[in-house]
Amino acid sequence: MNKLKIWANLPRVLPHIICYALNKQKRMIINKDIMARPQYRNQLKEKNFLTWELCSTLIDEAEFRNLFYMRIGAPRHLLNILLPKISSMRLSPHIGEGFCPIHSYSTIINGAAKIGNNCTIYHCVTIAVEKTGVPVIGDDVTIGAGAIIMGGIKVDHESRTTMDNLYAIGETACNGVHGRNRLASNSLLESLVFAKRAALDITENAVVKPTQDEITYFDTFDAEKYADESKIDGEYAELVNKKIEEADKAYEESQKKNYA
Repeated sequence: MNKLKIWANLPRVLPHIICYALNKQKRMIINKDIMARPQYRNQLKEKNFLTWELCSTLIDEAEFRNLFYMRIGAPRHLLNILLPKISSMRLSPHIGEGFCPIHSYSTIINGAAKIGNNCTIYHCVTIAVEKTGVPVIGDDVTIGAGAIIMGGIKVDHESRTTMDNLYAIGETACNGVHGRNRLASNSLLESLVFAKRAALDITENAVVKPTQDEITYFDTFDAEKYADESKIDGEYAELVNKKIEEADKAYEESQKKNYA
């Protein structure tokens, strides 16, 4: 802790100290957040005031400012002028004590999402909320960089939704296997299992049966046409480029008409 640096920045941090000192309930929660920081973890004893530690953390760690301003409430608009927060970081007010954001740039936690106590979160994390549910993160959870956690569409064990003939699989689905919230790697595993279950269920219980022409098509399907992957890649690239050129040409012609 560099106390000289703190004294040099005292005019900027003094309003923060005042807000911190005046509200005992919020102060105790902020103390837990400070004690959860890596440099203080398992080193500080719980006490009424952690003034030096608060100042040092506010000055050196921008991500902590976002958390502090969320905790402190209304005065944050003035305090943010003195010590700016990270603009790309958004936090939910429903975050438990001992929360530890680390380099949390481009991290967005939806305002309705709930997070338990003593959780650590890294950068580029998105915790979203779907209409079907609010992600709830338990206590003592660490969320790695780049994780995406969502509510999801509620499905059964065959990936059926509440709407007939509509199935949801993978990142968009909430099947309960990994709880309501999953990391992307879990969603991949779910896709491997539930895609097959959904396909079998569709085959066995589909309301709309395939026509005879569709059945005949699959019976006469020639897989050899797709054996040469490099040739297929070239053909697909040519088709895509052709469509792009057509779209560009159509746009240019529309611009000419507009400015004619």
